[in-house]
Amino acid sequence: STVQLLNSSPAMQAGTTIAAVVAVAAVVAAAWPTLVEVGSSVLETLTVTLNELPENQAMALLMASVAGFTVILQTVTPFNLMAGALFGLWKGTLIFTIGATAGTVACYGIGKTLVSGWARRQLESSPMLKSIDTAVRTDGLKIIILARLSPLAPFAVLSYVLGATGVSLGEYTLGTFLGLLPGVLLYCWIGINAVNAANSGEDDVSSSYLTLGFSVAASVIASGLAKRALDSVTQHESRD
Repeated sequence: STVQLLNSSPAMQAGTTIAAVVAVAAVVAAAWPTLVEVGSSVLETLTVTLNELPENQAMALLMASVAGFTVILQTVTPFNLMAGALFGLWKGTLIFTIGATAGTVACYGIGKTLVSGWARRQLESSPMLKSIDTAVRTDGLKIIILARLSPLAPFAVLSYVLGATGVSLGEYTLGTFLGLLPGVLLYCWIGINAVNAANSGEDDVSSSYLTLGFSVAASVIASGLAKRALDSVTQHESRD
């Protein structure tokens, strides 16, 4: 029973925890290739489906897909490019950001409840994440925005881990939405230009790919600057 487990020896509890972690890791490792294959198939099918649906239904389906893929730790970058290509810069940015924020809120809730032990262990094992845990207690909105702007950790994994920090749901949600906007806007722009490059004549191909190159470079530079700012804040918290 639960009471017996809590009253058991530390060695027995540790052994039970290790066994559970190994079992979960084995299941994930075994299922991962299937998840990737299924994800690719879903993405291909979704592209066809979105083009056939009325706009409002297509928007809702894309948002739900982004949220779902975020929760199951699948990459959502193709959806970001797709949002720009199908719906344009501003509408595509809004659609994707809402979907991604909804998915990360679900991850936050799961990280705070169902996998809180695992999330807390990730915090304790990383000096950077421990500093973030301390910093969000006093300046949660700013830290979440910087964390979303910087390449700190895999997007969805970070969402689960942040559930174990002291940041409030409101600051987490708003910070995630605002922090995602610049990158999402950029990738929507890349998606639009990728379509233009594919559909343009030979004379326009060079300029289209040049625009893509500048877009990618801007994304890398912006992420680097955000990471530097986040490092500065967390290092200050560590010294305190």
